[in-house]
Amino acid sequence: MFRRCSEWFGLFPVLLVVASGCGDSGYPTAEVQGKAVFDGTPVSGGTVTFTPVEADGAPRDGRSAVGTLQANGVFVLTTYQNADGAIVGKHRVDYSSPEEPSSESVDIEVNASGQEIATPGNAPKQETLIELRVAESSSIVNVASDKPNVIEIELERVSAEN
Repeated sequence: MFRRCSEWFGLFPVLLVVASGCGDSGYPTAEVQGKAVFDGTPVSGGTVTFTPVEADGAPRDGRSAVGTLQANGVFVLTTYQNADGAIVGKHRVDYSSPEEPSSESVDIEVNASGQEIATPGNAPKQETLIELRVAESSSIVNVASDKPNVIEIELERVSAEN
């Protein structure tokens, strides 16, 4: 009896390792990186979301991938784990603007002892962000499993009519 129990306990670490590798991450992913541009200029801030779709654009099962635009417009997508990319296949691409920047300005002054002091400033207020969306030409993309996925997303201004 003791020998049989010790055999089971000997298998416990092996079963634990096997079970930890069996988590359901869903569909296979491929790494995706890219750049978002508006009139040829990189867009900083905001996020791009890649949502899986069928060939005809209809929604399909699978988790969306999200990437945050860096100062140079570059993004790296994440679906299940950091930078793992997007589910292989077609995706609808959406862009979300960053939160509007603060409209308050601050001047930095140096007092007699050399300390910097922030005071309400007279600098002009920042302009409201331009509302952007993904251009039709960039709205559906394919994520391939057999080649690098480097995707440029063209953004366009949202017209007042929309």
